[in-house]
Amino acid sequence: MALADRVTERLSTARLTHLTRPEATATATPDTAILALACTDAAAEFALLAGLAYDETQAVHVAMAIQGVELVLSRYAGRIDEAWRLRWDSWTVACRALGATQARARLSPETTSALTPSTEVASGEERTPDFDRAEFSDIVPGSWPGASGEADE
Repeated sequence: MALADRVTERLSTARLTHLTRPEATATATPDTAILALACTDAAAEFALLAGLAYDETQAVHVAMAIQGVELVLSRYAGRIDEAWRLRWDSWTVACRALGATQARARLSPETTSALTPSTEVASGEERTPDFDRAEFSDIVPGSWPGASGEADE
């Protein structure tokens, strides 16, 4: 079922007509072309904000997308006021929160470094990293002449 069908199931015909045909008062049916465009734009905004592709089998995606369609239709009609901005901000925060909990685009720890971490020692003794080998002992920071408190001659 397409997002437009989900929207028409959940919103009244009068509400959809008011949103899709803001200047026409006598028309009794919603403008399906405008509704389809709003659905496309809302799904794109959802994907951008949440980092997830809209999936109509996920109830939370449907609920979020329907709110987005209402907001996009209001934007098309030029009904942008403080209440709309608050609803938009709330919707964008909710989309980002959904993405933070469900998106597969999480950062996984990885590196391109040739260095490998030292293995843990169960006895509790300290182990220096592999790059802290003896060949670097003569280039320890602060080991210039006189660094140990001796006067240069």
